Amino acid sequence: TAEWCRSLVYFRYYARFFPKLTRLILDKVKDIIYVDSSVVRAFPHLTSLHLKGVYSSAFCRLLCGAKTQDLGAAGLTSYEVEVWPSLEEIVIEQDQERKLELVAEAVRARQQMDRPLKVIKLDRPFFTKAEEIGQRTLLDWMKQNTEVRYI
Repeated sequence: TAEWCRSLVYFRYYARFFPKLTRLILDKVKDIIYVDSSVVRAFPHLTSLHLKGVYSSAFCRLLCGAKTQDLGAAGLTSYEVEVWPSLEEIVIEQDQERKLELVAEAVRARQQMDRPLKVIKLDRPFFTKAEEIGQRTLLDWMKQNTEVRYI
């Protein structure tokens, strides 16, 4: 997690020089990482976000807003950055929480912003948990509103 935070500083600084960085793959981040405008500013042109062994909840919450709303000193918003307007695909695997309702909330929010997520790829345990806790209707809704694939 500390390495991730240090890396973001460099990617934020050089983001304007690398507009072709459109795909981010995070693999096996052990801790819950803080997700705010710094990750959006570091990778502003994302079309694909792949989270493997990473808690996806913070990323899904971030996708629910059109712009970031980081709080700075005295509770004032410090950064308002468009949240990945070109993002089309999310891949989530080996997520310990497997919160389908947050993924669906991100799908719904992105549709309302006219920035739809075209493809959602989830691993089998994600679907198994959803069915075990009675989220079949939510899963069906997602399948009607975006392309949902098993990985």
